[in-house]
Amino acid sequence: MKNKTILLAIFIISIGLWTFLSRSNVIMKLDNKSISDLYGSIHNLSVSLFSLLLAVLALFASLVNHDFLTKMQKTGQFYTLIKSIFWNTFSFFGLICLTFINPFLEMQESIFILKISLIILSISLFLLFDIGKKFWFVFYGLSKKSKK
Repeated sequence: MKNKTILLAIFIISIGLWTFLSRSNVIMKLDNKSISDLYGSIHNLSVSLFSLLLAVLALFASLVNHDFLTKMQKTGQFYTLIKSIFWNTFSFFGLICLTFINPFLEMQESIFILKISLIILSISLFLLFDIGKKFWFVFYGLSKKSKK
């Protein structure tokens, strides 16, 4: 997707989720254990996807000399993909940090940070779908090249 489209989608997701979470009492009705469990789930998902994206970066580091990736570097697609992976990795790392500080917060602060974490998680998953689409094109190009 184009950068403007991605930024617009991120803006819409952020405003929509913030409005929903601010006006609904879904999170306010949760007890401490449920909030802690939700933080734990977000933390586990963030750590898993953070690790996956780091493995993907390692995969690209090992494929640098491949002809297809050389062509991607010439067209600028490689830089775009690496930049997308970096920003998504950074957002998952931010989620890991936000969920790590939960035990040190009061209830109201915890709920506020939970709302922010849910918004960042939604944006991160949206960006992950964009990276998946880019990967599909990369691996499709690699497999098409190897058939010739």
